[in-house]
Amino acid sequence: MLPANSLCDDKPKNGQLLTKRGGVRAQGHRITVRNSMQGDAIVKVRHEQSGKLAYSFIVNRNEEASINGIADGNYRLQFAYGQILLENCTDFLNPQASEFDRSVPLTTHVDRTKKAVTTYTKTYTVTLYAVKDGNLTTSTIDQSEFLKD
Repeated sequence: MLPANSLCDDKPKNGQLLTKRGGVRAQGHRITVRNSMQGDAIVKVRHEQSGKLAYSFIVNRNEEASINGIADGNYRLQFAYGQILLENCTDFLNPQASEFDRSVPLTTHVDRTKKAVTTYTKTYTVTLYAVKDGNLTTSTIDQSEFLKD
């Protein structure tokens, strides 16, 4: 049994950023996560090459949340489920963590004509639930891999 003071007193709201180390741009990209699993999820967006954490946010059960203004780059998406948030309100006790097997490439495309400049950004949407033979596979990752900064 955990002491009461080791638990989160003020649960983050759905979509609340828990970590923001990545840049935010007005013309940036969006990642949307829909959570159809049994519990709340913490989602971490990491730079693919360095593994450094860019963003993390919470997605409550049966809800969706988005991060807007993400800079160009290749990112890895990790997520973990849990029932009990620890005192820091950013990690679960004994999380069940996974990572999507494919990275998320986000690249801005600019189309210039004689009369206008149009900027195209991407919206990347994933739904967290198990689908037999689904189009996006995941791998279980060690808890320490998920918890590192």
